[in-house]
Amino acid sequence: MEDFTAKLKEHVRRLGLVEERGSEHGDIRAFFVGRIEFLHFHGANAFDLRLPPPLVDLEVAKGGLRRHGLEHASRDGWVVVEVRALQDFERAKDLITKAHASALRLAGT
Repeated sequence: MEDFTAKLKEHVRRLGLVEERGSEHGDIRAFFVGRIEFLHFHGANAFDLRLPPPLVDLEVAKGGLRRHGLEHASRDGWVVVEVRALQDFERAKDLITKAHASALRLAGT
């Protein structure tokens, strides 16, 4: 299976006002807009991202992601995405862009 993580991180870094630093959710690197963490990776081709809660059900129904297993994280809009093929990669980029736009709104920018 191809490792899409590096390409996804490149996509994230091209988005505006993004900073990479330690996650608030453990010993991993994460992406922030201001104080709002919106994405962190878990090894090759898997990551958690924060969507606006009203979008979660819609995006889960489309497939390719699931609600986060921790109740408080799921309630805040965190979902788990796994990228296994090229079509998953394109969907992942779209989801990351949506999570980034939400983080911009939450950060007040």
